[in-house]
Amino acid sequence: MMSVDVLIACAVLQDHADQLSVLGNIIRPGAETRLEESAAYLREQVQNMRVRTNRQEQFVKSCAEQLVCQGLKLSSHKENELEDEVGMLQKRIEEEKNVHMETEIFLKRQHTNLKEKLQFWIQRYEKDTEEKEQEISALKNKRNNSHARIQELSKKCRDMQEVIIEDRMEKEHLRAQLEKEQKERGAATKVTF
Repeated sequence: MMSVDVLIACAVLQDHADQLSVLGNIIRPGAETRLEESAAYLREQVQNMRVRTNRQEQFVKSCAEQLVCQGLKLSSHKENELEDEVGMLQKRIEEEKNVHMETEIFLKRQHTNLKEKLQFWIQRYEKDTEEKEQEISALKNKRNNSHARIQELSKKCRDMQEVIIEDRMEKEHLRAQLEKEQKERGAATKVTF
């Protein structure tokens, strides 16, 4: 890989060589030595430029290789870090899935348990309500029966009081009549004596 400077120098030398060959045909033989010396000097300059360019190329190549090597190391290190992070995240995702499944199972059990309890308490409520309604109905019937019995007994009591009053009045009347008869007998006995 040649640098741009070398290419330019080669083009310049080629141009000078072309000019020299044209001049060589025109110039005198003594001047030819000077031209050859100039050409040798220019060839030496080109050789020096090639050496310098080769060194620069090797230096640039070495730097590029080092940069590539450092880039690869950095990429490899970053890749390892990312793989570790991916592994850690996958582990966390797995743990989250397990926790989620356990929570879901627990909540389903709780839901089923609560549904069963709710069903039990609904049935218990309905049963207790029915029993209490039957008790209330029985108590109402008993109260109505008791009320009717009380009214019946009250009527009997009033009837008995009337009978007792009538009986007393009759007894009083009989006693008064007996007294009257005894008085009349006592008076009749006195009259007979």
